[in-house]
Amino acid sequence: MALNHDSYRIGWICALPIEMAAARILFDERHPSLPQPPTDTNSYALGKIQSHNVVMACLPSGVYGTTSAAVVAKQMSTTFPGLSFGLMVGIGGGVPLISRSSSDVRLGDVVVGIPQNSLGGVVAYDYGKTIADGNFLRTGSLNHPPWSLLTAVSNIRSLYLLGQGRIGDILNQIIAECPDFRSPGPDHDQLLDASSDPDLPVDKRPVKQRPTRSSDAPHVHYGTIASGNRLIKHAKTRDELAAKYDILCFEMEAAGLMDLEHFPCLVIRGISDYADEFKAKEWQPYAAAAAAAYTKELISMIPRDQLREEARNSVSNTPSAEACATSSSIPYGLLHQVFPVEDNFLGSLTTNALWPRQNFHALPAPPSQSQFIVNVQQRSHTIKISVASHTSFSAIVDIKRRGDPDVDRTIRVDRSSSCMLKNSNDWFEEMCTRRNTRKWMEKQLIRSSERIYLVVGFRSLWHRDISSIQADSHNGSNSLPCLGEAVYAVQYREVKFRWFRRRDVDAARLQRRNCWQSLFTDRGDESDDEVENYLEATLNEDIGEASTTEVPHT
Repeated sequence: MALNHDSYRIGWICALPIEMAAARILFDERHPSLPQPPTDTNSYALGKIQSHNVVMACLPSGVYGTTSAAVVAKQMSTTFPGLSFGLMVGIGGGVPLISRSSSDVRLGDVVVGIPQNSLGGVVAYDYGKTIADGNFLRTGSLNHPPWSLLTAVSNIRSLYLLGQGRIGDILNQIIAECPDFRSPGPDHDQLLDASSDPDLPVDKRPVKQRPTRSSDAPHVHYGTIASGNRLIKHAKTRDELAAKYDILCFEMEAAGLMDLEHFPCLVIRGISDYADEFKAKEWQPYAAAAAAAYTKELISMIPRDQLREEARNSVSNTPSAEACATSSSIPYGLLHQVFPVEDNFLGSLTTNALWPRQNFHALPAPPSQSQFIVNVQQRSHTIKISVASHTSFSAIVDIKRRGDPDVDRTIRVDRSSSCMLKNSNDWFEEMCTRRNTRKWMEKQLIRSSERIYLVVGFRSLWHRDISSIQADSHNGSNSLPCLGEAVYAVQYREVKFRWFRRRDVDAARLQRRNCWQSLFTDRGDESDDEVENYLEATLNEDIGEASTTEVPHT
């Protein structure tokens, strides 16, 4: 069966080329590349590991940090919509044994970020605020890895307790193909004494003595990984942060991935240095190979059918019955062209229901993930549009307006989705508390008498392939593939206004968020009780008369 974007279940992200090189060696099969939408700037390696199809990507050279990682993951999950989870695999700075209760982390070992205490496996140690006494208070928390990966981690840990781990064998496979990934050896694993005089040159500081290990195979440690945009190269700072959050490893990308909605992630790091002043690159190849070897072993613990089931159930963000009932009475209006989903006009006000970006007003911050619901329909749907009944679709499916308008079209999509506000009334009333929003609405209402609509939902398509068939011809069909996600229909609720005279407005009504005194003086003398200069804005239950075309559900 031919592979497509929806065939891949695991996303593997690296920060450095050396990490990507180690990972590529572990493909059991290599797949040809697939086309990408122009909005996706990633470069992918595709293949199979065990029974799973895996897509790999590396951060742009020289551009590291949490933001860069988030961009790569976001583009990957959009281009490959079937991904069940992500893996952030590469090198990191280890926290050596600083107390009897801490782990004996050494160069070449592997650290896996799993939930511990109140943390989800990764802590953004540099995200927070400085409080009154000058101390830094970390704020917020990051999600834990997906359950499917955590159960696989439990399985692999039990094997290691029985002495049946395979990381050494897989590591040897990498080294056999590329000897540059060999270990520098324990003689090159030097740990500086962090308690020594900080003014001493690095080469003059005493080295801590540690017991010799019985095996050269990497040890695997489980706990909290610290992530931030600041490179840690200071032993004292390392130890202070490690003691505060019980950290085993420092790195610079994972915090950008852990809260991404469509990229639940596990972080795996090979230890290439001790995050101290003696930071060097000698151990990077071996550490990258060790992390990749553990990752392949972990992937082998995950049943193939489990990821298939997760992909089928990726509608887990399906709207509640109450939300569906609220929105089901509001049809979707077809737009006059498709829009990139990045335009993100959910929750914005517009005066043009067919071109929602032509004259619109939006809040500085779009709705957060807790304020909207996404319902995804997976696995290749087909929408058939007949020109006889849906002539406006000729502009939707064919952005460049090619071909004859008297043509029936079939749109095949990898997946489709609908996105809607959970509580559009509450969202709108909150907008009405803002002076800029009130002013914008009054301008449209008074100066141009425009209708105003709130965007409460939209429908989008992924990787659509449009076939055009002449209704009275047997000449076959023309296909127009379009990659990426595009919005093609929008749900609106029309805003209704009511003007009041001062004498008709009681104190209780003025306390409402959607009722205010007009901001414009041309409504007349505000002391005149006969002048209607108080305004109340509410949402209609219907779409209004701007667009009555209903969109077929996919």
